[in-house]
Amino acid sequence: SPNINIIGLPNTPNNPTSNSPQCSNTAVTLTRNGTPPAGQTWFWQGTNANGTSTANSGATYNAPNSGTYYIRSQNANGCWSTDSGSIAVVVNPLPNVAGTITGTATVCQGQSAVTYTVPSIPNATGYNWSLPTGATIASGNNTRSITINFANNANSGNITVNGTNTCGNG
Repeated sequence: SPNINIIGLPNTPNNPTSNSPQCSNTAVTLTRNGTPPAGQTWFWQGTNANGTSTANSGATYNAPNSGTYYIRSQNANGCWSTDSGSIAVVVNPLPNVAGTITGTATVCQGQSAVTYTVPSIPNATGYNWSLPTGATIASGNNTRSITINFANNANSGNITVNGTNTCGNG
């Protein structure tokens, strides 16, 4: 009769820790919580709870997107832990790129109350406008629609806008 050797499963790793939430231009760093027991290696599985990737066994792992990330244990015989350690993280996005600004393309020096508008910028909580010399925002600062007054010595130039949020400018 054959002699069957049953190998025990490795322990489930502890839930990792993180510096969540972070901005997308920073990313979240996950850190394993403890040290793998002798004969076991902990592998990061990204967002796959039942993953079997052996690509990353480092003490830390960079999470590029919001979601739940997992770490599993594998023993020297190739057996995987039944469960995974996990942590949910938040990665906040930068604002998207602004769309096309609409408004009058030709104005006279000294003209006032000229409106310019940009479509809503996804992930933006504010709007940072840049104006030519001699143009000032009369109303709507930090919104998607502004009214500009042009001084008698205003110069030609571009009007631009970037979306802003706590992570920075889009």
